Amino acid sequence: MSHLRNRAGWLGLAALTLSGCGGIISSTSGAGAGSMDLVHVSNGFGELLPHKVQELDTSGVATGSVRAIRTQADLLQNVIIGNGVLPTANLGGSPLLPSGAAGNQFLWVQFTEPIGFDSVLTNAPGAVGSNSLSGTITVLAIDPGTGTSSTLVGRALVGGKTYGGDPQGTPSVLAQQTWVELDGNGNSVVVVQEDGSTPGLGFPGTQGTFAGQHALLKPESFVFVIDTDGDLSTHEAFPSNVEIRMAITTGLENSEGRKLARRAVATTTVGPDTISPEVLISLPPTSTPFITPGGGQLDVDPLTNIIVHFSEPVQPTSVGSLPSGGAPLLSAAIAVQFGPNTARVSVPFHALPVSVYDFTTYELTPVFNFPGEGPDLLACGVFNRVDVTVNSTQIVDLAGNANSLPATTFFETGEGPGLINAPVAPDAIYVAAAGPQPGVSVIDLNGFGQSTGDPTFDPASLMFQEGWSNFSYNPNVRLQGSLLLPALQVGSCTV
Repeated sequence: MSHLRNRAGWLGLAALTLSGCGGIISSTSGAGAGSMDLVHVSNGFGELLPHKVQELDTSGVATGSVRAIRTQADLLQNVIIGNGVLPTANLGGSPLLPSGAAGNQFLWVQFTEPIGFDSVLTNAPGAVGSNSLSGTITVLAIDPGTGTSSTLVGRALVGGKTYGGDPQGTPSVLAQQTWVELDGNGNSVVVVQEDGSTPGLGFPGTQGTFAGQHALLKPESFVFVIDTDGDLSTHEAFPSNVEIRMAITTGLENSEGRKLARRAVATTTVGPDTISPEVLISLPPTSTPFITPGGGQLDVDPLTNIIVHFSEPVQPTSVGSLPSGGAPLLSAAIAVQFGPNTARVSVPFHALPVSVYDFTTYELTPVFNFPGEGPDLLACGVFNRVDVTVNSTQIVDLAGNANSLPATTFFETGEGPGLINAPVAPDAIYVAAAGPQPGVSVIDLNGFGQSTGDPTFDPASLMFQEGWSNFSYNPNVRLQGSLLLPALQVGSCTV
């Protein structure tokens, strides 16, 4: 039987989040007080989350000490060009446990608090085809080359428990069953069910032991075991040549109903990661890049930020400038532009992962608002169309692979605040006028502002007539007026 089920587009991946195994647990600071948070995600051979980076000293030099990225400060203080996020652990091609003994491959997530069982698993018989998962955790195989994703077939357990057996009652539901538990010596043992079956045989630690196996049975632990034939006792490995992706949403709850503080996405591969990171693609029939806003969306707020979804975690500095205190540079990876073809305006932006546990989804924050669409009598035309282009060979994953597929989309803004080119204080004084006709007056102390005098513009000479305004004495206008972009002309819209 195939490892894959439910072939679909990538759009449904936006809400997903992953987790992983192994390693020393560090502070979980960064989540809200009293909220549930992630401890780690592992594939048994190493942690997939939290991501790691070499810590920098006060001079910005890597110290060699590895730091877990659990807060935004961890990211901004240590991730720079030349000191990126470290790669994560991969799986071998054979069904082996971390000890080297034969056994099923698995993904393990541990949280700071006991998991609310029904926030992860469902007792609906019809959900067996989706591993009885409720949707707060998903496990997919991603093929960036073809733009498809498939649900991986396996068995999901929380603290050694799952829903199983035959449907019972009206309406029919599955019963919660304990498949594996710890004996008095801390060893994982299979629980015999009422019908005499032992469906838990083959759960990691029941056939071949490894260090730390008892932690998989804690009430804070979620384990997904690959299982395509419905029999855990036959050992299996995850599929190769795909990204194995676990996503965890903030809909997941602890046993008292408190939500998970931060979304998470973890990925791993069977064998070395040679798969290129790509922008996700929406479901057919649109099949457009998963960038929001995008897809020709209309009437977008000019104050919007842009969200870009990738197939796997990528290096933050390959997306754009991090908000580390300085002004952002134009990104070589993603171009955000508006304006006519003859005078394109490129928009610098800061880029930041939406969560320190999700480096697959980035929010781009422009340094200024996009032009808004003007009123009907003052339409801006092409100025309110914003194009977003992801260039190939610029986005880099944690293993060093670059993206190979370009992506382009656009959106159009609705009405919003106009962009104004006006004198800046202290070179100008702004005066507010109240009363039946409120407004703002600008007193230009340098004498070169359009607000001085009665500006009568001569389109033929691209000048303001002398004697009517001091604007014509501005050397930028007098000597290079014809070179100004956009061209100096009477305003026709909110730009």
